[in-house]
Amino acid sequence: MSPRLLIRPNARYECHGDGTCCTTIHLLGPLTKGEAKFVREKAPIALPRSKQKTVVYHDGIEDLIFATRKHRCVFLDDDARCRLHAVVGEAQKPAVCRRFPVGAAKTPHGIRVTLSHRCPCVSIGEGAPLDEQRAMAILASPKTERIAHDVKVGRRVMWRGHKDIRFDDYVAWETVLLEQLDGPDPQPRLCDVLGMDHSQQLPPLRKKTWQAMAERMLAWVEDEDEDDGFFCAVRWAALELRDTRHPWTAPLRPWAWTLSRTAERVQEPCSTRRIFGSWLADYLWAMSWSAEATVYQAKADMVARYALAQRITERLHKTGTRVDLAAAEAIMIVDTVGASDPWEWVLKQLVEAP
Repeated sequence: MSPRLLIRPNARYECHGDGTCCTTIHLLGPLTKGEAKFVREKAPIALPRSKQKTVVYHDGIEDLIFATRKHRCVFLDDDARCRLHAVVGEAQKPAVCRRFPVGAAKTPHGIRVTLSHRCPCVSIGEGAPLDEQRAMAILASPKTERIAHDVKVGRRVMWRGHKDIRFDDYVAWETVLLEQLDGPDPQPRLCDVLGMDHSQQLPPLRKKTWQAMAERMLAWVEDEDEDDGFFCAVRWAALELRDTRHPWTAPLRPWAWTLSRTAERVQEPCSTRRIFGSWLADYLWAMSWSAEATVYQAKADMVARYALAQRITERLHKTGTRVDLAAAEAIMIVDTVGASDPWEWVLKQLVEAP
């Protein structure tokens, strides 16, 4: 029997080919040995004039990833289209390419279909409503038809402190919050939903200051490439987390060309409230936090991410970026950093939300 797929209410996704996911703002892997062999075999067809390696070893994750050229996947052409896709089709691409930005979380009620807002195609624009058929086509292995899950949630969820609750009880609480975050109009203010005094208010930390966390992040990327998308995202986040009001030089935005494509397809301004609300709802729904954190630590994490995204949005808007496009870019930066080692430092210091 096919597994039961659970789609979050109001979840929308349609790939528009902006190209962001094929740049070094993301990790272009990992690849299995079988996938790497397949890619190498198809490379002469997809890249007939290229002698560059198509798969390399990444020391940081000790695994195989796609090779890059100018900080984008070697298979990405000048029109942001995948040469490998053109040769083998969607179903035969490596899982990391075929699935992103869709993921799966195994829960006692079924498999939740999750969406990553590191992809602007998810964050902004009128994507088609995500349904089970499309989700199954993306997530299921073309060979085995099985779905590999990214997260596994048990029958009990850590609630607050050392207390846990039944998953069913968590879902009852979550359902209310999901509707407040991304429900029908009129929508409440996100500050009120998250319990914030104002939208740029960072939550308290236990032993460290945000200034100390920011300086540690900047030291972490000090010797890294200035134009690598991932490390630029960390720099953007770190500089906005500092407690200083002195002006600073903005880091590079090597992903900016992909956001230009986003701006071309999203002609009419979108509601930033809906952009941020949908993002936070998908963060909660994915439950990637559940392995290490309580529900109220996750809520504090939502506050931290939202406050940081608001700061970055304001700075980008001041430099001339339309505010909804700035919000989508800020979310991409924040969620990229949220998947990094430096954000693990933050999570260990966050105080549970009230």
